[in-house]
Amino acid sequence: MRHTPSGEKIELSAQRNADVISILVKDIGTDIPQEHISHVFDRFYKVETSQGGAPTESGLGLSIVKAIIEHHGGNITANINPDDGGTVIQINLDA
Repeated sequence: MRHTPSGEKIELSAQRNADVISILVKDIGTDIPQEHISHVFDRFYKVETSQGGAPTESGLGLSIVKAIIEHHGGNITANINPDDGGTVIQINLDA
């Protein structure tokens, strides 16, 4: 929510396909450059802000989320939303 512009929305959806539950989180917040998207779950990895300032986050949040999801036998991915350039996080868990 921190990176989504005021007045914009974050879309959350879930669906079950056979034995897998997929949870999608989509936003149109600050774009993550394509070269960084594969690193968003790396511990302590940070991307500079578009204004050139230093990021304030510790770089641990998404790595902790990934560890929790994987501990439960699932997986998590991050991609650029082709519709609006925001981010799509997908979590897959066994049903």
